[in-house]
Amino acid sequence: QTVTIPKPDKPVNVGQRVRLVVRPEAIAVVDRGGQYVGIVRWASYLGNVVEYQIEVAGQNLAVIDTDPRHTVIHPPGHEVGVQFLDDCIYVLPE
Repeated sequence: QTVTIPKPDKPVNVGQRVRLVVRPEAIAVVDRGGQYVGIVRWASYLGNVVEYQIEVAGQNLAVIDTDPRHTVIHPPGHEVGVQFLDDCIYVLPE
């Protein structure tokens, strides 16, 4: 799958395999839209945050939603949009 990021920290070559790293709190969960579609596999309300496990393209992502404006907790099995905060994606050459 193709992901466009503003500028990698380290130079990479076209076609080079890399691993993208994103902190759990730098992933936004949205009802509609987003860069990717995911399925909530697990959700836990912890008072000031909601922790999720969301499956996207066969990969499980750990997500920590700290946005106090989000008042809905998406239940397991629910389809959601997933949005990476572009300036929080790190590239690690393999």
